Amino acid sequence: VDGMRSICNAVLALLALVACGPPTVRVLHHRQDLAAARAEEFARVAFVERDAGRAYALLWDEGKKRVSSDSVAAGIMKMHPKGYPVQIKAMEYEPIFGQPAMNIFLDGSGADEEFHYRLILQGTAETNYRVSDFFRGSGPYPPSPNRKPL
Repeated sequence: VDGMRSICNAVLALLALVACGPPTVRVLHHRQDLAAARAEEFARVAFVERDAGRAYALLWDEGKKRVSSDSVAAGIMKMHPKGYPVQIKAMEYEPIFGQPAMNIFLDGSGADEEFHYRLILQGTAETNYRVSDFFRGSGPYPPSPNRKPL
């Protein structure tokens, strides 16, 4: 009986493997220069030019399903209680392991204030990149072993 049960379990396991098909391997190709250009474009429109409507249009389509244009405008204002940058530049990038996404770190400057941002961009070299999330740090972001200069 135990031998028959073992054979049945082995057959069931084999059937489960066959039914699931072969494992697939997904290779992600990133271009940090392209992701950085998209991040700078969004940051320039949203933070320097303060055009929330155009910034919203630049967001990742799936991200626009989560937030409204008004909430993006309110978020941008809340991030800048004292003022806005007059210039901005992408400084570093960090691929997000196993995901078609990348962090881009930007620095900006204004009259009396420094600005530090992290933008998450969804996409790959083949699909292009779009901002899905954006954050402002209270200072420079701490170092990470996976982050590299642009």
